[in-house]
Amino acid sequence: MNIIPERRRSRRHLVDAAVSLSLPARPRAAAARLADLSHGGCFLRSGAVPVVNAPVSLTFYRGGQRLCSAAGTVARTTDDGFGVRFVDLNDALKDLVFALGLAGSVRRAELLAEVAGAEITVG
Repeated sequence: MNIIPERRRSRRHLVDAAVSLSLPARPRAAAARLADLSHGGCFLRSGAVPVVNAPVSLTFYRGGQRLCSAAGTVARTTDDGFGVRFVDLNDALKDLVFALGLAGSVRRAELLAEVAGAEITVG
């Protein structure tokens, strides 16, 4: 059996949170799911799939205030979504990802509730 080595530099955390996805040439935001999140990027499940290398911004809001943000590019696409490679993320998002790695089930649920409703903009 051939085992393919993991090439990621950052540990992924499963999220599965509903997010809003804005794409160029679409008047309304599309529904999407933030499948996983790491310091290096994320994967979004969506029927709307942008082109590779398209710029992406990600923002989580809490109480109407910007909590976490990141900027990146579409690194890869699949039939059911796309991967984003972060090129810049703020300290609040770094802290959130770190906390997800340490959290027990109750705290993890609280942290994931903060992620729900994130706004993802492509282009």
